[in-house]
Amino acid sequence: MAQEEGIIKFRLRFTRRSPLPESAIGHVNPWRRRLRDAQLIGRDPRRYGGFGFGNISQRVGPWNALPHLRGFVITGSQTGAVADLGPEHYALVVEAHPDRNLVVAEGPVRPSSESLTHAALYGHD
Repeated sequence: MAQEEGIIKFRLRFTRRSPLPESAIGHVNPWRRRLRDAQLIGRDPRRYGGFGFGNISQRVGPWNALPHLRGFVITGSQTGAVADLGPEHYALVVEAHPDRNLVVAEGPVRPSSESLTHAALYGHD
């Protein structure tokens, strides 16, 4: 059976909320633009079955939180094709449990399908 790309494969507890403040993405968005310009983020009908690819995240406090509570903002699922993202294109991951295949997030969009990978990196000491 072929592997499906671009879809969320973890359990997600998602609460729809208002967009994050612009200040929450102020540092990450310029880096996303650079990665998109380098074609490391985007959407190409010839790749990945036409799904968007690439995403970016930024850790947020509290900085001394337990690994599974190390929150971060991350691009929303399938936002690779959007040239310029605004706060409405980001989600906030508030908990991640790789051992339980679970992400808890909130925001105006569902978080990227790679959220657990980002969480594993942020959770590493």
